[in-house]
Parts: sequence; C-alpha cells; structure tokens
Amino acid sequence: MKIYSVVLCALAGVVGACSGDAFHPTPADVSGTWGEDFGPTPVPGNSFLMTLIDNSGNVTGFGGYAGEAGPFGTLDVSGTSKGDSLHLRIVYVPSPTVFPQLKPDTSYFDGAFSTRDRIKGNLARGGAAGPFSVVRVQRDPP
Repeated sequence: MKIYSVVLCALAGVVGACSGDAFHPTPADVSGTWGEDFGPTPVPGNSFLMTLIDNSGNVTGFGGYAGEAGPFGTLDVSGTSKGDSLHLRIVYVPSPTVFPQLKPDTSYFDGAFSTRDRIKGNLARGGAAGPFSVVRVQRDPP
C-alpha cells in the first residue's frame, strides 16, 4: 500500500508539472498583429499597430501610428526574438504629404512575453525611456 501511495504522488507531481501555465514562445507566437496596450482607458486619437513576422529569430514588420494632436504615419520594424524576449527597432515615418518637414524617428523596444498575447517592456524614443506594452490583435495563421 505504501509503494502505491508513493507512485500515485509521483504521478500526480508529473501531471501537475506538465499541465502548468508555463508559456514558451515560438516564432509563430511573435508573428501577428500587435497594438499598444493603453490599459483600461483608451486614449482617443492615439493608435499604434504593427504586424510582425518572425523568421527563425529575425523579426520584420510594418504598421502605422497616430498621435491625438500629433503626426501620423507608418512604422518600419526590424529586430530579433529569442525565447520569451523581443528586441525591436521601430522607425516612425511621418506622412510625407501631410508632414513634409518631419524626419523619421527611431525607437527601441526591449520586451518579453508576459502571456501568450501580451509583451511588456521598455520603449526608448527621443532620449526618453519608459514602460511600453503591446497586446495581440490578431494571430497570423501558421
């Protein structure tokens, strides 16, 4: 009876370990469309949306952005992913027809998956850095 209890406890431990909520991202998890996580209160007029494609750890992407009372334009994204981390160079390109005087602006995002559909990290742009998170808007098909 004692050996039966030991085997049952060991089996329960293995099943518990295998069924945990541990998340191990793959390139397919990075690929998709991501939007800025504004939290519970969206900011009217602001948007940030990027589509990422992960090819064996090399990430490329594109998207768009808009400020409430500021410029808007496209995003050109490149970077790397490894494990649960993501490192991106994001170039903000203002609409040349509306903002011909503005030049592209580059930011750097270093983040990690906190869940399958959220990446939290820091964004450095224009000499300032701060917390920045994105949430999955759409998962691209494999």
